[in-house]
Amino acid sequence: MACYPKICLQTLLVLAWFGLSAAVRYNFKNYTLPPRHHRLLLTSNGLSSVPIQQAFTKLLKSKNSYKPKVLYIPDAALAEGQSEDSLCSKKQRELSGLGASTVDCMQIKGKLKHQLQETLPRYDALYLEYGNTFYLRYHMHQSGFDELIAPLVDSGVVYIGSSASTICAGITISIAFWKGWDNPGVGAEWDLSVTEEKFTGLGLVPDLSFFPHFSPKWKTIVDAKVKELDHPVIVLSDAEAYVINGNERKRIEVPVEDDL
Repeated sequence: MACYPKICLQTLLVLAWFGLSAAVRYNFKNYTLPPRHHRLLLTSNGLSSVPIQQAFTKLLKSKNSYKPKVLYIPDAALAEGQSEDSLCSKKQRELSGLGASTVDCMQIKGKLKHQLQETLPRYDALYLEYGNTFYLRYHMHQSGFDELIAPLVDSGVVYIGSSASTICAGITISIAFWKGWDNPGVGAEWDLSVTEEKFTGLGLVPDLSFFPHFSPKWKTIVDAKVKELDHPVIVLSDAEAYVINGNERKRIEVPVEDDL
């Protein structure tokens, strides 16, 4: 059957209107956005066992199977007096041996948001070191890292946390008060108690907070403190990790002796 351009155009407009009308009537119930493929590896002690190392490599290769690039961020450990050169050299050797083609090192302290906007998207994974949770969270905010990281994770960039940076990935970093290990920096430049953000986490895992370095001796205090929160807390021993890979969430468990 012949179709004149004007008639065909009218037909297409009618069909388009009908399709839109149907979508409106059904409130788009039949349409779902594709899931964001979040990739997070949250640990107490970094890549401390073969199963955790394997999880790291799997996440990294799922982001970039050719030449994955990792940015190592040591700020939290530097707050505790660690040597930047030593930390970076060690991490470059470790991650290169696990499949990373490039491992660069950078502090976020002193960086401006526009600098991070240019730098962070170049990498397939961001590895944030252990150390002082409050110091790290302060510089995440001051640099604008906390505004940039969620969209990056949404886009598939892998977030690897170790201790302090694992805590930061959750809803609240008030967890870091529970053991009393971290200096909260009262009166210091990085005193979060006087900031608008206070002790909020990055919310990369929007329904959980994290308690690393768990052992039976911490059970009583965790059981008491978790009642003050309105969400669950994942406890991780020194040998455990929590992995998020798209819709999959799982705990990596490696048997260790109880720290009594």
